[in-house]
Amino acid sequence: MPGTSNFCDGMHAPQLSPLYHASVMPPAPISFASPSNVLADNMPLGNGELTSNAWVNASDGALSLLLGRSDAWSSLAMPIKVGRIKLRLRPSPFVKPDAFSQTLHLENGSISIFARRGDLAVSARLWVDSAAGVRPHTSSAAVVFVELNASAPVAASVA
Repeated sequence: MPGTSNFCDGMHAPQLSPLYHASVMPPAPISFASPSNVLADNMPLGNGELTSNAWVNASDGALSLLLGRSDAWSSLAMPIKVGRIKLRLRPSPFVKPDAFSQTLHLENGSISIFARRGDLAVSARLWVDSAAGVRPHTSSAAVVFVELNASAPVAASVA
């Protein structure tokens, strides 16, 4: 309409430049093609309150999580990890796998892991969310969720 500004007048939305549209494209996922040999090969996971670093250890096949809180800091202003979880599967497709992928999905803050060794294939999905609905009396608590699917029975242990 003649004489109107570029601001939204309640009836017409402002026009967005093509550059803006390009900047809101979903980011490409980040993937690893093998289990990690060092702690530095981890992927971040969190929800703003609970933080985590996740990786599959190549030497023992454990899915490892280092846990932290966004408000846990040392006197040197360094973030502190407050816990560690190791999930082990028996048999484990994560030790010398025939196929492996670990992917960080930036658009929804989750990690997917796939490993196959022989006839055993395992897929995992990890994410952090509020415990609301899981433990209703602690609605502000954050929880790390690990969802596993296997092509054959596996035993899982958590330490």
